[in-house]
Amino acid sequence: AGLALVDGGWIMLAERFPTFEDCWAVLAPPEFDHLTFDELAAQVQRWHPNWPAEGLAGTLGNFVERPDGTVAARLTREHHRQIVHSLYVGDPRPLYAQIRVPALLLPAMSPNAEEARRIPVQTALDLLPDAAIEWYAGAHHDLHAEQPDRLTVDLLDLARRVERRLGDPS
Repeated sequence: AGLALVDGGWIMLAERFPTFEDCWAVLAPPEFDHLTFDELAAQVQRWHPNWPAEGLAGTLGNFVERPDGTVAARLTREHHRQIVHSLYVGDPRPLYAQIRVPALLLPAMSPNAEEARRIPVQTALDLLPDAAIEWYAGAHHDLHAEQPDRLTVDLLDLARRVERRLGDPS
């Protein structure tokens, strides 16, 4: 087994925001329920003009079209809020030492990103017993949609690390 942390697994939102409400005000997803599916598709294309068609289609798969032609997110706003809240109250650092498989951190940022964003990634890298990192400078959060070919290569490299480790009896 291996662990791929695809732009996540190190966030400590309570250190960035004084309250959960402050956090939610910044991280809540936009509301799209007033848009038609075609309007949403055009908006996603404008936001991500360099994404491959498959990435755009996958992102649009997060929505359903209602009978009136407008869209609804498959992940409800309330459920999204619960997920962000769990990230706000959680602290992954105590768990890192318990991970006994090769890990690969894949942050959507440059190694020269501002310190507040970079330090949690570096902390995870330092505390995970067997970790490597591949920086995705200039990328957004959805690496699988934005850079699927590169992500595939990195995940296959992780799989090879796991296989080598399984072949090593020590």
